[in-house]
Amino acid sequence: MKFRRFSIYVLSGLVAAFAATSALNHRDVSAHTRITTDISWGKNIQGILEEKCMSCHHPGGLAPDFINLTVYGTATEPAARGWAEAIKIEIITGRMPPWKPDGRFSSFDTNKMLTQEEKDIIIAWADG
Repeated sequence: MKFRRFSIYVLSGLVAAFAATSALNHRDVSAHTRITTDISWGKNIQGILEEKCMSCHHPGGLAPDFINLTVYGTATEPAARGWAEAIKIEIITGRMPPWKPDGRFSSFDTNKMLTQEEKDIIIAWADG
């Protein structure tokens, strides 16, 4: 019985050591997602989202509370950065922002539509 327990400890120790060594030798392991764009949250994105998105996407807003676009985010509270890919998809498909009036017939002070330049900037940020 003692030999069996000892064997299990040795075997599990070997497996753990192999896994740790394998992870350390793996070249694709990184501490964080690499940023590959010059577009920044504070300089380029925050202002666009503030003007066009944050009226709904803030805690207590019309959008679900877990989609908070008022802050960049952290590893534990992803916020806008955590939603970057979803934001990109919503913009490309035209589901967001949900603006229905047709601008050909009138102009609106509350227009939340993104310009093509704003779309390009947000998409580049999400990709980077």
